[in-house]
Amino acid sequence: MPKIDAVIISHDHYDHLEKNSIEFFAQGGTTFFVPLGVGAHLRAWLVPDSQIVELDWWESRDFGLLKIVCTPARHFSGRSLLKFDETLWASWVVVGSTHRLYYGGDTGYSAQFEKIGDRFGPFDITLLPIGAYSEYWPDIHLNPEEAVTAHLALKG
Repeated sequence: MPKIDAVIISHDHYDHLEKNSIEFFAQGGTTFFVPLGVGAHLRAWLVPDSQIVELDWWESRDFGLLKIVCTPARHFSGRSLLKFDETLWASWVVVGSTHRLYYGGDTGYSAQFEKIGDRFGPFDITLLPIGAYSEYWPDIHLNPEEAVTAHLALKG
């Protein structure tokens, strides 16, 4: 596998943050962009601080020729039933010299899509999740129709 310069993580659920994968990429010097609090997991797995960029919503960091921005999402965090919402969850914007990308992570629909679109759009690519929607959790995942509405609100 070629060297991976950066990995962007949306939140700390097991399907988005897996220890063996983190350790594998950390050995190659990969930089990890994570929401506030998620860096503690990486530090526990011996990822050096120099490879962790931990950001709050609306904070950004330059990375080479890119600007990477942590943006709001509507979800939750946690790795057990007893410990949840102790770390932040996020969507991400990647701004290059000619292209812009939005990565939604896991999120439900909210007015934040329009705010992100107004501030950083238009986007060349919007990566929006639709595989985990259900009538039982309408606020934390997008259904296909909401994903189209979010794409338009983001100016994708």
